[in-house]
Amino acid sequence: QATEMPIFAQLLYSSNDRTVRDLHGSIFESDPEAIQEEVKAIIEEYGEIDLTNSQLASGYGFASLISGDAYSSDLTNVEGNTLRTFWMYFGGGLGHKHADRFNLGIDAYKYDFAPEFGYPEETGAGGANLSSKWNAGTVSHNTVVVNDKKQDQVIRTAEADILHFDDSGDVHIMDADAPLTYYDVTDIYRRTVVTVDIDDEATYALDFFRIKGGDSHLYSFHSQSVDITFSDNLTFVEQPFGTYAGANIAYGDNKNYTANSGYNYLYNVKRAKNPGTGSFTADFKVEYLRIGASGPKDLGLKFTMLNNFNISEVASAFGQPPQKGKNPKEFEYLLVKREGKDLDTLFTSVIEPYKGSSKIAEIERADVARVDGKQITESEPCEAIKVTLTNGRVDYIVYAANKDREYIISDGGEELFKFRGFVGVYTKRETGEAARIYLHDGVMLDDGSEYAIEKDSVLGAISGKVRDFTKGNVFESFIDVETTADVPAESLVGKIINVDTDDAQNGVYRIVSASKTDYGYRVSTGNVTLIRAMKEGANGEISYIYNINSGAKVSIPLTEYTTTAPEISTVDGKTEYFTAVGSLITIPITASSETGAPLTYDASKLPRGAYFDEEAMVIGWKPTTTQLGENVAALTVSDGTLETSLYIIINVSTSTSGGGGGGGGGGM
Repeated sequence: QATEMPIFAQLLYSSNDRTVRDLHGSIFESDPEAIQEEVKAIIEEYGEIDLTNSQLASGYGFASLISGDAYSSDLTNVEGNTLRTFWMYFGGGLGHKHADRFNLGIDAYKYDFAPEFGYPEETGAGGANLSSKWNAGTVSHNTVVVNDKKQDQVIRTAEADILHFDDSGDVHIMDADAPLTYYDVTDIYRRTVVTVDIDDEATYALDFFRIKGGDSHLYSFHSQSVDITFSDNLTFVEQPFGTYAGANIAYGDNKNYTANSGYNYLYNVKRAKNPGTGSFTADFKVEYLRIGASGPKDLGLKFTMLNNFNISEVASAFGQPPQKGKNPKEFEYLLVKREGKDLDTLFTSVIEPYKGSSKIAEIERADVARVDGKQITESEPCEAIKVTLTNGRVDYIVYAANKDREYIISDGGEELFKFRGFVGVYTKRETGEAARIYLHDGVMLDDGSEYAIEKDSVLGAISGKVRDFTKGNVFESFIDVETTADVPAESLVGKIINVDTDDAQNGVYRIVSASKTDYGYRVSTGNVTLIRAMKEGANGEISYIYNINSGAKVSIPLTEYTTTAPEISTVDGKTEYFTAVGSLITIPITASSETGAPLTYDASKLPRGAYFDEEAMVIGWKPTTTQLGENVAALTVSDGTLETSLYIIINVSTSTSGGGGGGGGGGM
């Protein structure tokens, strides 16, 4: 009420189980329940809060790549909630924060696949070592340790530099660099995560983690698991005593082990030293490990690393989250180490949370060559990963450190496409034709087909400078960008604008809206302020310090995306219907394929008793008294390579009065 911002009413409504019932103000107000009508009016005008889109809080240091949707108001209904998220923290490290920059989290199937530790079991001097070296340390998180010491929390007070963020279609990217994380060692400390949707319910991620500098790089990863199965190309030897810090170092021994790494809190160690490869697979059996609780039994996480260099060691060890409340006793950690002199490492991994069984049949590296014939080096890496799904679909994901270099991607001696950009995703049909092409911050992904992206007609990123920007403390801020680029203004919405700053904070903002001007574009950052701080003058007047300045350089990375996935919808375009117990409801469906490929349908997720008539293209259902309330109907169409799902909510009541029509596709 104080800010009059709709988002707070939306949050209040959402946290109150999506109702205004029981909302009230103070007993000293003349009408304490007036807030109910205010919230109701805002929900009717603006709708409920949408927490299903990817998020970027660049000033705090948090990004999340979200796929799927919450089709049902009952979020415990897995059939109606297909949300899955890969998130990354890249903020500063003072105060109560952990030394966990670039920590990776994963949520899918209503489950936390990579849990954070939370509050320590003991604070103060008594728990100082356990808290700072382990709970709040680096190795206990899903990130990389350099030179066997935790990240520097004093130097890295500011958030990282966000270089790319995109959530176009069914491919999403978050990319950040923070070399000051290990300020005296690294020139590059960068994590790039690319997620690719398998279908409407499953997603896998490519994790490209690059570290330049230092003599030891340790990639640490854990899931909610105490059971990891490794591929046969690794031979482990159990270490009978001690910890990951060494066989002669006991758990928590900070007297004989003074290194600031936290390795002495990892126990039950087994090691595969010098495996002679950089590639292996670790399959985590994922369980709900909280004491006294239960959860699904058919979850797993498939982790495949595909480095183009030999690693020094793969190890497994156990570590304990804070032993308080219902926290589990332990997690099993995967630890991958590379040792050498002045290393330049690109850890390349594919991560897939799954339910039942993995939807990935095979993961391998495709062939990459520079068009100019020169050798690809560690200082300028380019990786192409081939992911073959169990349904036969093949994806090629390309990552290039130098987006201006031109490459040829081949498979089995066959040239697939030419590539010039930062990240590309290419999906091929069994017939050899392109099914999907995605290119971010690039100008070429050319397979010679009608869908090819060619450099002469594509702009990889808008370059320009700040002409002017909003001054003062306002609820909506604008940046005027002076540029010669000419793309549709609506194509900038959802993209990021990266403004050069003095490095006290990054200058990255998500574009909420954009309009064309005679000098370039005016872009809105929404309610994200451009003010960094306030200062008070000698006479008490308030002025502002801004994070950006006029004349600063600007970059807006762009995306080109084409998909030939089949389309499916209800004939009337609705996704919510109302009917009554015992009344037959029929919902006409339409589906099409741009390629003309034959379509097949999967109706296995309809409510009990419902059916899909493929000849008539109709969903039919006569609900019973046990099916009162909200029901989710899902119908999937496939063209043999790509598939699309349609989700429908059918509300069942005891009668149709006040609820819309029943039979004949009645809905509202």
